[in-house]
Amino acid sequence: MKPDAVQPSLWRELVACRPGRASYALRITGCCILSCLLVQYYQTPEAALSVYIVFFLVKPDRHSSIVQSIAAVLLMGCIVGLLLLIIQQVIDDPVLRLASMAALSLFFMFAALASKLRPVASILALIFAYTLDLVSQAFIGELATRALLYGWLAAIIPAGVCLSLSLLCAPGAAQLLRQTLAYDFRLAATRLQQSDHASDAWREVLQDDQSQIQQWLKLSAKERDASDLPQLQRCCTALGPLCILIEQLGRTWSPLPGGLSTSQLAQFLTACSNALEARQALPDFPPLSAADARHHTLCELASLFRFISTNTPTAEAAELSAGTAKPVSGFWLADAFSNPDYPRLALKTTAAALSCYLIYSLLDWPGIHTSLITCYIVALASTAETLQKLRLRLIGCLIGSTAGIATILLIMPQIETLAHLLALIAVSSLVAAWVAAGSSRIAYAGLQIAFAYYLCVLQGHGPAFDLVVPRDRVIGIVLGLLVVYLIFVHIWPVSMARQIDSGLLQAQALFTRLCQPDHNKLTPQQRYGLLNQIAMQLNLVQRAYALITLEPDTVRPTPGWLEQRQHLLHSLQLLCQQLVMRSNSAITSMRQLRHVLLQLAELLPVSSATLCSETLNALCLQLHQLTQRHANPDCLSHETLQSPA
Repeated sequence: MKPDAVQPSLWRELVACRPGRASYALRITGCCILSCLLVQYYQTPEAALSVYIVFFLVKPDRHSSIVQSIAAVLLMGCIVGLLLLIIQQVIDDPVLRLASMAALSLFFMFAALASKLRPVASILALIFAYTLDLVSQAFIGELATRALLYGWLAAIIPAGVCLSLSLLCAPGAAQLLRQTLAYDFRLAATRLQQSDHASDAWREVLQDDQSQIQQWLKLSAKERDASDLPQLQRCCTALGPLCILIEQLGRTWSPLPGGLSTSQLAQFLTACSNALEARQALPDFPPLSAADARHHTLCELASLFRFISTNTPTAEAAELSAGTAKPVSGFWLADAFSNPDYPRLALKTTAAALSCYLIYSLLDWPGIHTSLITCYIVALASTAETLQKLRLRLIGCLIGSTAGIATILLIMPQIETLAHLLALIAVSSLVAAWVAAGSSRIAYAGLQIAFAYYLCVLQGHGPAFDLVVPRDRVIGIVLGLLVVYLIFVHIWPVSMARQIDSGLLQAQALFTRLCQPDHNKLTPQQRYGLLNQIAMQLNLVQRAYALITLEPDTVRPTPGWLEQRQHLLHSLQLLCQQLVMRSNSAITSMRQLRHVLLQLAELLPVSSATLCSETLNALCLQLHQLTQRHANPDCLSHETLQSPA
């Protein structure tokens, strides 16, 4: 399979009406309108920034939006207080100011990878660096202080608006989770009845990261009414195996006369979808005929729905949660000070940002300061991820600035009242929010469309006609993208190859847990939970494999390397499918896993291969004991794999 084959079409991404996407986009639009109204009424500075912040504060669910809004106010207060202390020391010393920018940038970009500040550290680095840049334009300390306070106000206004609307109309996490699961069941029914389009859409669901679903499941437990939480937990646990079984039935199942038909099974899945949305118990699986009972996949699907419909004992659920819970760790990651990629990313990002700062400072062209902002926004751990975000930022910037310039030339001369301006903001925000509410493959382009458009249209308190502003902003973004590309591709490039190998190792560890000799002693909750984790892990590896095609030839591994990893991934996917359908005995499954581990040990680096070898030795011993127990004449002898030199 070619990596490009797993990439969904752009048009399908844009028009896909996933659960909650429309309401999410409408809430973002409403918050943008109210924020713009307050900014224009009170005439606070940085109108475009105040409206744009909404896109970062509004989240799909109510709990996350409220927490994000409150955290933004508190965090900005701490940042303003810290900046007031720093500015007093550096406002009159350009060298010290530049050194402070570099030091703060290095620290926060290092923390963005190596600590629990990962979600906000790069934004903090951007705020500190950009604020210290603005200080150079304020020659009086009083002006700098007032600018900081106005900056705090620019964040408080959208945060207050988002908090109010989230309390009023944002859906809960459990509601979004039910809608998403119901959508997946309906899509499964469509997959059985149709072939081409439904198959493509179903494969995209297979490859989507389920982290959002898992996050909503955790938040659902905190809601007041959690009566159907056990059912939601079982549905989430069974989602990975369900995807595999439906895809297998869609490819190979031919209904037999007198047996279960495709339309009957599709109607059952639709009924399950309706029951989830209505918070009711799922209907019973249709009875199987004698001929259907000999179909492994169909029987396993019936077993899966019996598991979903049966209340799971609390002890089993607690045992699974304890087995899958992440170990408690400190502020820094375990490899924070041993992994060279962390300080390298901090150095590369800081070098790119300071290069842009020096360029527009020496040119006396502050209008292209968006180049500095761009460096912090697009810098990610791997070269492929950075280039993907770079491409989305460029596309979004060009679309937003083009629309903004067209608005200035064609529509702004007709704007006479604040209501007209708010209507303009409403239309543009809705379009950008719809894109931003899409999948991760296009969401960032929506943010950039809004950012570029607001910079063009919201230049002050009234209609904007200055075309220099959008011109400078676009030039700044292009300059930042160029600098980041040159540095990240030619200095310490990081390939997705490491993530692929790491993902394969994590997948084989999960397979080893599932292929134990006593695997029949696993409860259904434990078995389906492990299968769901395996499916999620293999999907992450598949997505990383697709991203690696974005890397330049100097960074991307050889075609032989890519072919070997794709073969290993396909082998693990096939083994996962067979384990879901119970088509293998324990001995057969362990033999297949042993074969894959042998290939992994030959291909991976020494450190990873050593870990793989230890797992393989233990697996071979278990396989030897199991074959002896079953008196298998062709049992394997216990082999020991030496670590490669």
